[in-house]
Amino acid sequence: MKTEEQQRLEILLVEDNEDHAYFIKRALDNRDYHVTRIADGKKAFDYMADPPRPFHVVLLDYYLPSMDGLEILKKIAEMGKDYAFIFLTVDDSAQTAVEAMKSGAMDFLPKTAQFFDDLPAMIEKVYALHQVRLEKKRLEAQVKKSLKEKELLLREIHHRVKNNLSIIHSLLHFQAQYADRQPVETILANMRNRIRSLALVHEKLYKTQDLTRIYFPEYCNDLVTYLMETFRPNPQPGSSYVKFKTDVDDIHLDIDTIIPLGLIINELVTNALTHGFSNNRRNTTRSERLRQPEIRVSMHCEKNKSDCCLAVSDNGKGLPADFNRDQTDTLGMFIVRSLVEQLNGSIDIGPSHPQGTEVAIRFQIHRLL
Repeated sequence: MKTEEQQRLEILLVEDNEDHAYFIKRALDNRDYHVTRIADGKKAFDYMADPPRPFHVVLLDYYLPSMDGLEILKKIAEMGKDYAFIFLTVDDSAQTAVEAMKSGAMDFLPKTAQFFDDLPAMIEKVYALHQVRLEKKRLEAQVKKSLKEKELLLREIHHRVKNNLSIIHSLLHFQAQYADRQPVETILANMRNRIRSLALVHEKLYKTQDLTRIYFPEYCNDLVTYLMETFRPNPQPGSSYVKFKTDVDDIHLDIDTIIPLGLIINELVTNALTHGFSNNRRNTTRSERLRQPEIRVSMHCEKNKSDCCLAVSDNGKGLPADFNRDQTDTLGMFIVRSLVEQLNGSIDIGPSHPQGTEVAIRFQIHRLL
């Protein structure tokens, strides 16, 4: 059973002979075809070069005024256009048929006694074959595009791996300069957490179809949860009873923004766990002992603007009375300051309300994704 599209084919008839054109149209009358006729070769070529309406099959005569059928076939092929041509001629020679097929015709039909009887079936056949050819070309183009995208993706992966290895190299280089200040176990644990913050980015990318951005609330929550679980088996002083809270805007961020933010969160949360709370509960006041120790991570961006603020705070013992940010000489703060510079941001360190410490990082992103 024919589809509606097959029953209403648009036929372009390029035929200068009035009698032949009349009988061709008559042979197609019992079919629901729409036939557009052009009698001149040059006009037919111009029509096909920039068709005002689509057509499905071209019935192309060989002998035409101003430009013959073979020349039309060759010029259309040079333009890269793909039409379903049936080449018509009174010349029943094999040489003409071969030349027409080589030039782009899909079939060849001599104008013999059987011509008008054979024409409708040939139109149906050529149209069907042409649709298969077009679909094959579409699939081949899709495959080529997919291969090109995969090649670009592979290059991007290599680029990201190189960047991450460079980050790890720099972190190890900086850590080596502070190696005499901490036990080896602490150094390795801190480096493990830093690398984990990088790995988590790629874990999120692996689980999403969009390889250009990451949902930040989920990443932040997973990173903080990981740090909390990391410190539980071998807790830093006071860290085993610390409660974590996150309050992050519902946004996506690109990988170049999220990697430094992840490393900053890692350093600030680790620092709060390590130094934010008293080592000796007996030396604290009753209100301090009753208060639930807490670390909060928040990030908010102004609506429809690019100004953002990442804050990590605790309700611990607060900053020492003689604290001087510019004279703080620890690897963690050195890393944080370097990453803030990478974000072209600023850093503020001060007391948290009602008590404790807050580190606020203010920076801009190009756009909220």
